[in-house]
Amino acid sequence: MFDGDCVIGNLEGLISDNCDKTKRPVLSNHPSVIEPLKLINTRAVNLANNHTLDLPSQLETTRELLAKNNIGFFGAGKTKEEAETATRINNKRTEFFVMGYSWDV
Repeated sequence: MFDGDCVIGNLEGLISDNCDKTKRPVLSNHPSVIEPLKLINTRAVNLANNHTLDLPSQLETTRELLAKNNIGFFGAGKTKEEAETATRINNKRTEFFVMGYSWDV
């Protein structure tokens, strides 16, 4: 379908270089993760997973950093409607939409 043209993945944890101090484990990604994602031509990442809420204050920062680097995202937003909005991917001859869902907490 893609001939290796693009990658769509799951970003298991938001992007932050400033982890909040918590009493529970927190999973996050350092901002340096952006360069390898770009290197493999990542077109979009899913943010709908259980670790997105580990650092809720970093959701908007993560979305801004991804957008600035032309990496789409789906599955999380400021509102339920925004989180449920599909991300459109154009890949040469193919156009498709991706969505991500998780559970309510």
